[in-house]
Amino acid sequence: MKILITGANGFIGAHFIQYCLQHKLNFVATGTKPVCSIDIPNDYATMDITNRKNIRKVLEQYQPNVILHAAAMSKPDECQLNQEACLQVNLLGTHHLLMEAANLNQAVHFIFISTDFMFGGNGPNAEEDVKQPLNFYGASKLMAELCLLQTSQPVTVVRPSFVFGPEIKGVRKDFLHQVYDKIQQQEVFPIVNDQYRTPTFIVDFCKGLHQIIDTGSTGTFHLSGSTYITPYQMAVTMADILQLPKHTLKAVTANDFPEPVKRAKQGGLNIQKAEKILGYTTTDFETAIRLSFEKQVSYQ
Repeated sequence: MKILITGANGFIGAHFIQYCLQHKLNFVATGTKPVCSIDIPNDYATMDITNRKNIRKVLEQYQPNVILHAAAMSKPDECQLNQEACLQVNLLGTHHLLMEAANLNQAVHFIFISTDFMFGGNGPNAEEDVKQPLNFYGASKLMAELCLLQTSQPVTVVRPSFVFGPEIKGVRKDFLHQVYDKIQQQEVFPIVNDQYRTPTFIVDFCKGLHQIIDTGSTGTFHLSGSTYITPYQMAVTMADILQLPKHTLKAVTANDFPEPVKRAKQGGLNIQKAEKILGYTTTDFETAIRLSFEKQVSYQ
């Protein structure tokens, strides 16, 4: 079995590559950069998901059995301000990849990484709850999910929430490592304390993806953590665990600190379906934070 990973230079893609290496899974990494951000012994192909000819060439060359589609324009503020570019990547890119995968000789299991931002609140939300995105990023991912209904291929939609985990050199840092840097720089850092999420430990998420690939499970699954917490509470917990000063961390409300996009106050995901069907498990939140700052990352 060969897994083709899109978005190899992003946080989720890069971590899943490391997971595949530790578990000796056969994969090819793809991204828009000419070389992969992380050093890997496996094949890497430059692929622009907005270019169907480019996609076709790469898929025909590598003939994957599974496509893990992690590539996305994923910064909500950026998506709101650049809506056409957001649609090109998040919607049309997904459509192009799906259509080209359908043209291969073998059935391809298409796994799409989505988001909890398609819900409007009242979280933690279950998979089939009413979709009501509050911003363009969430709307673009919802449109992409609806696009997946066009195919008879095996498709799985996976929704995480506020992913965090160890730093990988050359890859964009997660929220907790950004907070860590701010504390080290002794900069006052305003953090919202009235928006709740269920933060997803990347190692748990990678294990959940592997369970989906191994079992061939299709449909929609929520893979997140089980702790219901605000970003400010996350930051304070991290500071306590790492014994860092907290005086520069400033709790604010969404109204105090307006952002370009609206975010749900009661977000997050219900993971009972994944626990029951996949056997998905989560790492204790405080343990996950400790592991996120260890030098050696284990995906076992």
